[in-house]
Amino acid sequence: MATVTCPSCGLPRAPDLIDAAACPVCGTVGSVPAAVEVPPDPAGASPMPAAGVAETGGLRPPPAEARSRPVAGPVFGFAAGLAVGVGGVLGWQNLPATGVGTVAPGEVPAANPEAESGGSRPRFAVAPMPREVVVRAAPPVKPPGDVSPPLAGSDDPIAEADPPPGPVAKPDPGRPAALTLDNPDGTSNPYVRPGSTLVLRGRVKKLVVGGLDGGAVLDCSELDAAEVVVSGPVGGGSRLTVRAPNGRVTVPARIDGRAAVGGGAAVEVVAKEVGLHGRVDGAGTRVAVRLTDGGTLTFAEVDGPARLEYAADRPGGPEPRVIAGRVGAGAVVRKVE
Repeated sequence: MATVTCPSCGLPRAPDLIDAAACPVCGTVGSVPAAVEVPPDPAGASPMPAAGVAETGGLRPPPAEARSRPVAGPVFGFAAGLAVGVGGVLGWQNLPATGVGTVAPGEVPAANPEAESGGSRPRFAVAPMPREVVVRAAPPVKPPGDVSPPLAGSDDPIAEADPPPGPVAKPDPGRPAALTLDNPDGTSNPYVRPGSTLVLRGRVKKLVVGGLDGGAVLDCSELDAAEVVVSGPVGGGSRLTVRAPNGRVTVPARIDGRAAVGGGAAVEVVAKEVGLHGRVDGAGTRVAVRLTDGGTLTFAEVDGPARLEYAADRPGGPEPRVIAGRVGAGAVVRKVE
């Protein structure tokens, strides 16, 4: 379709719109350009109409060369420049980042290396949303004693790991739990309730037994004591086992008017020196003494039907020394092998 240019700005327009509508750029209607105001002379003189200016409206038409100057070239140039600029911006945004690691969707980006290196390394580009967080399990922990061998050619020493724990011993339901003492320079005073059992192990300098009654059991056969003192009566079917292979065991002369050992009680002693200064009597009462090399047994009184037996702790050892006291009717005092 043929077009004509606007007489004022040169915009290409349809021929039928030149006289019907104003130019959208300069507002000119028809073939006469839009009126241009001429500012008044600051000196107040009456303006003289310039050559080529219409005296009726103070307007002048543009010169003929302006009306005929084409403007299609600048318009098209501006449009082309705008298109090139927009295309460059879009292309720059879609270009891959140089020297930047790309994190694929579904992975968690690592810590910012630029912040850690002071800006010397490029940042990681994070993939656009949505991103799926991947949870990775922690590496398994090696059990104690599991040490990896060194790499080939490595001189780094390997720390020795603690050996794995050995098998745990199963408790013996037929044997009560034991209490271990580690008091080689002190005194221990165990108390056993009637009908109860207490097992002592370890070391102690002095063990003081406050008496046993009502079937109580005190087992010190695995306890190494330097001295044992039985300060209370042992009776009522109770049982006492003590061990002082290099020390002595002493029973006082009188304990509240009662026999030191009686009422069917059983006492077993291993020591170098044993002194039974109290009375031993009662049916079923039995005292067994084993003396270490060079040992001595002293007893004050044994009444029937109680029994006192003694022997050397080491077979074939020297004959033990005995300082005897009163032996009542029916009582038994003898050496055994």
